[in-house]
Amino acid sequence: MTLRFHDALDVVLRFLEGHAGLGDRRLVVRDLRGRIRVLIADRDPATKGLSEARRIELERLAPVLHRDLGPWSPGEKSVLADASVLLSPEDVWKSRESVALDSKTRLLERTVLGQDWLLPPLPNAAPTPPRVVLFGLKGGVGRSTALAVLARHLAEAGEKRVLVIDVDLESPGVSRMLLAPGAHPAWGIVDWFVESAVGQGDSVLDDLAGRSALGTGLAGEILVVPAAGRRTGPYIPKLARVYQGLHDGSDDHGFGGRVAALVDGLERHLEPDVVLIDSRAGLHDIAAVSLTRLGATGLLFAVDTSQTWEGYRMLFEHWQRHAASRKDLIDRVREGLRMVAGHVPETGRDAYLARFREKAWSLFTQTLYDETHPDEEAPFNFDLDDPSAPHDPLRIYWSRAMQDWDPVDQPDAVPPEQVRGIFGAFLDEATALVLGEDA
Repeated sequence: MTLRFHDALDVVLRFLEGHAGLGDRRLVVRDLRGRIRVLIADRDPATKGLSEARRIELERLAPVLHRDLGPWSPGEKSVLADASVLLSPEDVWKSRESVALDSKTRLLERTVLGQDWLLPPLPNAAPTPPRVVLFGLKGGVGRSTALAVLARHLAEAGEKRVLVIDVDLESPGVSRMLLAPGAHPAWGIVDWFVESAVGQGDSVLDDLAGRSALGTGLAGEILVVPAAGRRTGPYIPKLARVYQGLHDGSDDHGFGGRVAALVDGLERHLEPDVVLIDSRAGLHDIAAVSLTRLGATGLLFAVDTSQTWEGYRMLFEHWQRHAASRKDLIDRVREGLRMVAGHVPETGRDAYLARFREKAWSLFTQTLYDETHPDEEAPFNFDLDDPSAPHDPLRIYWSRAMQDWDPVDQPDAVPPEQVRGIFGAFLDEATALVLGEDA
């Protein structure tokens, strides 16, 4: 029978279980093609490497594992080896990028993208205003419009200095919605990434935010950091360099660490009261960093379709599979999530929201909620109708008028009372969730 990618790791784990004497520290490395190597990191005190007996054992068993893995083996001579083939086996073993599979075994995935979904949150540098990430698996769910309305609400009713960061770099939207062409700052996010790579990031921070006309005349204000600025020039060459890490011996200069440094720098320079982050749609590294590593509240936009629920299931199951080895991360992530039902239809609203809530509750129950046991204290679990639960949706009603709303050129084209009717419940609950106060 053909061995598939998703079964190869189980083959390795069964092999290691059947050969427990191989060592107490086994590093499983899966490369970009999905091929798997098992590296033994035990050390003989006398030789600082594997003992001769252990080396002979590896040579004897390597053909067995090579045969079992078939196309997922990198070769008979390298499928089972001494971890000294790595430049720094101790650093790799302790790396935050590796995941514990059991008490003796760690998995290191070598991927181009996707590692930030399971890396730990990065500590916010002072000052630490609340951060909110607006995320959706697919476009067209009203995420950017909701962000613009929420920003205005916080600046008006909440009298807040609101910082909006547009990290939807492949498809910038909210910055175009909130900034007139002449109001764009000189630089954008892609400029900060390329300049910071050569130590010049701070030189663009002073001109990285523009003031939105949507906040004109309000008690607060809205500052917007766009993907590109007036002086950005060719965009694609800069975008192509955004996702690289900087391997210079620093604590965390991977992509996630660089995003966190950008947000910290903006907060330090602009001193906002609240930060709204418009994340890229889909299961992308920008979303991974935004949802898992920035200490933010994650508003998950959805509509009641099978595609939506299947997409969120893929993400939640990814977290679930690593819940034991990444408990601190998973706990922090799930406690900061809240579903948002976008485009709730004009007719049959109660029935629609009931279906939405039930499907969301079923998904959370099967993946991120704890099973309840009589002797367990305070499990992370919620009843179907608990209004404070992550699965209970904040709601935004569909309106034809909002489809053509232009907050820059025609901010009053939709009367305030109509905006309130569409977004009122969302604004009140999102404000209370983020700021711990009413609008």
